[in-house]
Amino acid sequence: MEIQHRLMEWLAAHGAVAGTAHVVREGMLHLVAHSGLPPEVIRLSESIPYGKGMAGLAWEREECVQTCNIARDRSGDVAPGARQVGESAGIAIPIGTPCVGVVGAAFPFAGELDEDLIERLTRSAGDVLGG
Repeated sequence: MEIQHRLMEWLAAHGAVAGTAHVVREGMLHLVAHSGLPPEVIRLSESIPYGKGMAGLAWEREECVQTCNIARDRSGDVAPGARQVGESAGIAIPIGTPCVGVVGAAFPFAGELDEDLIERLTRSAGDVLGG
């Protein structure tokens, strides 16, 4: 099964409305699948440097990075272009140690993700990239 299909199944299983899958290659995160993103966000997400935006920070920190509201986040963790996704809770989950990729999801609500959802997301996110 291809990554695009696995990403879409993972998003649907957890009630997410948009998401991405990136793999680490040649010192950058490269977009390998996406769903529900505006065209400009897709363009801006094609390659992400280490430590930039939610996905790049998840790669750098090797831990989940989340926001209660992608559109209004002012922590510095959300790249300005990503705000086009809208007022959604979002999470970026690093895959593997060392990190080999990052899977992200945005939800149809703003607010904190509960611990149970975060646990289910992190437990299954590796399946998106096939591992």
